[in-house]
Amino acid sequence: MKNKLSLAAIALAALMTACSSKNETITSLVELPGTIDNEAFAANVESISVMNLQMDDYWVFADWSYAAFQKIVFSDNYTYLLNTKGMHLMCFDGQTGEMVSSRTINGNGPGEIVSAESMFCIGDTLCIVDYPGVVRQYDRNCRFIGKMRQFGDWARHYNILRLNNGYAFVSVANIWADTLCPAIILTDKSFNIKSRHFSSAHIRYHLEGYADIYYANGDTVRFFHPFDNHIYSLCGDREQCIELALPNPLTIKTAENIGTESIDILREYDGFYNDFCESGDFMCFGYNIDKVRHLAMLDKHTNSVVSIKKFDFSQNASTADIITSFFKRGTIILTDGNYIYVRSWLHTLSQLLNGHDDLLDERLKETQASYHAYVKKNIEYLKDLEPEELNTANVLLKIKLKD
Repeated sequence: MKNKLSLAAIALAALMTACSSKNETITSLVELPGTIDNEAFAANVESISVMNLQMDDYWVFADWSYAAFQKIVFSDNYTYLLNTKGMHLMCFDGQTGEMVSSRTINGNGPGEIVSAESMFCIGDTLCIVDYPGVVRQYDRNCRFIGKMRQFGDWARHYNILRLNNGYAFVSVANIWADTLCPAIILTDKSFNIKSRHFSSAHIRYHLEGYADIYYANGDTVRFFHPFDNHIYSLCGDREQCIELALPNPLTIKTAENIGTESIDILREYDGFYNDFCESGDFMCFGYNIDKVRHLAMLDKHTNSVVSIKKFDFSQNASTADIITSFFKRGTIILTDGNYIYVRSWLHTLSQLLNGHDDLLDERLKETQASYHAYVKKNIEYLKDLEPEELNTANVLLKIKLKD
């Protein structure tokens, strides 16, 4: 494997540099050998806790297999959750987890939406970006309180992320137009455009089930392009690019030449990034290597990487096995830079946290305590569930990695 940037990566870096007149793009190379180290991965986890939300059928039995079907955001004092299959909106108290309000907002009427492209909060007000670029606002009672903004047709190519100093319009793949467009457009808090960065890859299609591969953390935006082997970061106005080196990487050109009709052939290649998130000193992302799914943890300061096998359901023989199982058996749904939010199942928590007291360190004892508090809080709801329902009941976790 080459220990320097490929000519293609250098050309891509030059293209990205041309999109920003302020700074050159900083590039680096990280190899992904697929080496497994459960102990090192677990050592970087600071805490795992159960979100003590009031149980409700609309989210407890919702389909989280594809994270975009469920959206969750946090305001100053509330947690908003939207089941996008039926456009059912829920609001929970941020401290107690009690449900404040709940209603369906699906439709074309006043205050209703047809497609939740993205969500963010301003104070305690929820903002939902409806297609094509209409930002609708809701209060803690899930009541529509008016349009915040209505953008032009160009906005339908982008999802909106809120930053500390404004907003980022992010387009990870351009499948509508024949010309390249900026991958990120930064605006101030009044949506005045400040700068444009990188280029959105021209791709004819997405793989079915491809989850969000972008997020914001403070004033930093990070993203992947589908079928591309680079992590792109915009830190303030500084562009960064990390090339991920794999033995047999899937590229945009390869994907275009083969086409989705031959998905089994595409799976022969390495890559397919998702589960993209960040907490503390680390970025995490899922990737395939030799047709095996891995989850990597990349140190943002040293670029060192440790990985685990994503779907390795081995016995819980050590503390590290239990900690990594929360990642292996869960679905990463969101990151806010401080925490990684993961969907798991009630029966999974019971298997991991009960009957292994000798393996529970202080971190896992706190996880167990939050699990027991969650069950106690919702005991009346749980009493009415059938055994098969208990096995499929969702639980939301928040995981903090070490600084």
